[in-house]
Amino acid sequence: MCANYHFFCDNCNITKCPRCSDSAKVSFFHTKAKCTLSDKCEVYLDDKDTLEQHEKICEYRMVTCYFCSFKKVQFPLSDLKNHIERYHPQERIFAESDKISFFLDSIPTRIFKFIKGKDCMFWLVISYDNSKLFIFYL
Repeated sequence: MCANYHFFCDNCNITKCPRCSDSAKVSFFHTKAKCTLSDKCEVYLDDKDTLEQHEKICEYRMVTCYFCSFKKVQFPLSDLKNHIERYHPQERIFAESDKISFFLDSIPTRIFKFIKGKDCMFWLVISYDNSKLFIFYL
């Protein structure tokens, strides 16, 4: 900011104000960018790469429910638990400390389990093929 209260970019290394040519820099304001995924997200970060990393894990990023993925309906991750409770009450929401057991004679080719941790949520996806081993991924 110049002495006449005109703002200009810190990253451009400008020596004179582009509006009034005043060369006296009073201060630089360090600007921060807000998460673009939702108005509800209150995260502000000053680095583009850090903001991009945040948006990959933001609780307001859009996700698809594996239980109804054929519908291709997306909603914020923060609503996923409520969605499962409302539309898939037959599906158990596991805690991170829960044990999950399967019986080999009744396993379908693909299993989805939703796990709600203390500060995270994730899917346990199991693919099964009689001729191969189990494939687990989160």
